[in-house]
Amino acid sequence: FDDEYNITNYVGELSFFEDLERPYVTAQIVCMDDIGVFDEIGIRGSEQIRIEVRSVEESVGDFGFVIIMNIVSIIQNNKVGDRSEIYHLNCISPHAYRDAMVKVSRSYTGNVDATARAVLKNHLDVETDISYLGIVQNTAPRKVLIPYLSPLETTDWLLSSASTISGSPVYCWQTIYDQVDGRDGV
Repeated sequence: FDDEYNITNYVGELSFFEDLERPYVTAQIVCMDDIGVFDEIGIRGSEQIRIEVRSVEESVGDFGFVIIMNIVSIIQNNKVGDRSEIYHLNCISPHAYRDAMVKVSRSYTGNVDATARAVLKNHLDVETDISYLGIVQNTAPRKVLIPYLSPLETTDWLLSSASTISGSPVYCWQTIYDQVDGRDGV
């Protein structure tokens, strides 16, 4: 990070959104700036934000995690007084931000689920966890030609033909807990 700013005191609302249809987490942050910090920061919509969540309850113990997000846009910016402004920021997981800049056009040979995991690792540097699935239906290795799709589109396309041994479909999705301590994963 070149410049870091602590905006903890300005955050009024933080909302995370997990969606089974999207393999990434989005967030919205509402901030109230009454001393011009956001003018100094100069948010353009490509910055990264580190969100630290810590427990204040002693009964929970030392619970906490760190999430890294990319700011993709300022949804709204309103003046609410002579010196006060409210910023409504839209954020997305880093791998989804990078996904828009990458196209996959190559061949892979292997099982469908292994190929999907390889695409995520090779093109977006994303770790995957399929341990909760049990066993994915073993299909014979096959050669797949990926026709110039983004890595997330490729993963969705590949997994549309995958299933577990019990016949359940396989999805690629992310929770905020997949980003614990700033590691990007699905």
